[in-house]
Amino acid sequence: MADFEVGDHFDEGETLVQLDPTLAEIQLRLNEAELSIAREEMAETKRLYDEAVKLGDSGLARSTRLSLKNDFEQAKIGVERAEAVVHAIRERIRRHEIVAPFAGVVGEKMTEVGEGVETGSPVATFVGDDLRLEVRVPQERIEDALSTESVQ
Repeated sequence: MADFEVGDHFDEGETLVQLDPTLAEIQLRLNEAELSIAREEMAETKRLYDEAVKLGDSGLARSTRLSLKNDFEQAKIGVERAEAVVHAIRERIRRHEIVAPFAGVVGEKMTEVGEGVETGSPVATFVGDDLRLEVRVPQERIEDALSTESVQ
């Protein structure tokens, strides 16, 4: 989970945390299979409807053609719905990786490797490289402050 320590530096876009996507990947495979079935069903209902249209009034009752058309429309909606579910799961898997939003260092670590996290839970604070600190120094301590070349 959080394989970093306070003070570790990361460049913008570098992976901070990689969450375990196993369950989401299993769900994706299941939903991709359902999408495949929905596409096959849609193709079959379209084939049946197209045949009914070719036959026209001579071969099938109007109500049967309308029923086949409705079946095709419902199958089409089923495919669109299954595609949306697959897209949402892929997006969820993509979000299993947390990247540095900018170059900086880890200021505080809020999780450990193997620890579960909820959506929206913070895993760390991240401080940019260009952080500037303004400090007021009493006049009697100014020489001490000026003698220090850098702050760590």
